[in-house]
Amino acid sequence: MQRDNIAIADLEVKAATLEATRANLERRRAEVKSQLREEILTLVLDYEAAGRQAALVESQLASHNIQQRLVEIDYRQGLGSTSQFLALSQQKERLEEQLTQHQLDQEQAIRRVLNLTGFTVPELETTNLIAP
Repeated sequence: MQRDNIAIADLEVKAATLEATRANLERRRAEVKSQLREEILTLVLDYEAAGRQAALVESQLASHNIQQRLVEIDYRQGLGSTSQFLALSQQKERLEEQLTQHQLDQEQAIRRVLNLTGFTVPELETTNLIAP
């Protein structure tokens, strides 16, 4: 009888320990889920911000291309200076670099979301938007 009581008490202690462990695991799971949700939200916001910045730079590039064509016409007619023409070329290169950086920022955000979630997007990999 005493042996049975000890065995029952031992089982109750083990059951309580398992229940406490399960509760801790559930709490930790909820924490990780919340942290993952925040990371993904931040990455989505980063992606959208990079997209807006890329669109802005594309608009600046379009305006710059028009301005550069006008300066090129003036330059060919002897009205523009070489330094002005070269400065516009350098400015265009800087804008193109900014555009490339914003596009890379978007791709990086996508890769990080895919990495965090474990998803793959084969059509992105085959179009070289995302390197496997």
